[in-house]
Amino acid sequence: KRFIVDPPTIENLGFRWYIEGDSNRNASVDVAFRKKGHSQWNRGLPMLRVHHEISNQRYGPYRTGNLFAGSVLFLEPAT
Repeated sequence: KRFIVDPPTIENLGFRWYIEGDSNRNASVDVAFRKKGHSQWNRGLPMLRVHHEISNQRYGPYRTGNLFAGSVLFLEPAT
């Protein structure tokens, strides 16, 4: 449906993938990344399945969407 890459930090990248369906929550998404110009792929942590949970309950609760969320940490330049 919609894939969003959050503004990167110096060495981290976050992203969200809004989806439709998967009401039984059994879908999964693997993450792989590589340095620009290199052929070697590195495995990242799989994306977290989020399905209409209540978030930020203490300071302004809201219901999340139907999505996967993930990040890649400790990246080197040009990755």
